[in-house]
Amino acid sequence: MSSQLKATLRTISTVLVIIVVILAFLIAGIRIFGYDIYGVTSSSMAPKYPVGSLVYVQSTDVNDLKVRDVITYQLDQKNISTHRIQEIVKEGNTLKFRTKGDANKEADARLVTEAEIIGKVAFSIPHLGNIASYIQQPPGLYV
Repeated sequence: MSSQLKATLRTISTVLVIIVVILAFLIAGIRIFGYDIYGVTSSSMAPKYPVGSLVYVQSTDVNDLKVRDVITYQLDQKNISTHRIQEIVKEGNTLKFRTKGDANKEADARLVTEAEIIGKVAFSIPHLGNIASYIQQPPGLYV
């Protein structure tokens, strides 16, 4: 094997390792900075957050939230949703949030309570969720 071919293969393998490290950081490592990561599984927030995107959510004080912010919240024990705040409703000393998916015609039927809010979406990376899903299951796991 020629020295030029060895150098080319070494460069390619180094670039691949760097790409894998960056992807691993974006998929899991960024949690050390206080972000929770969620995959987008429905088109309710398209085109801003298409199916297969990862959204990076940071905890926030509910008093800092405002209309047009995108929040992630717990619907029930198993389901989490990410929608945009349409209205903030004050009921006594508590706040509730009317949300709506960007692609939905109607606002969500129920108000989101303070206790259900996980955080505010800081940023997203389109299609990275597809890659994350692929590498977590066979055959991607083997690759």
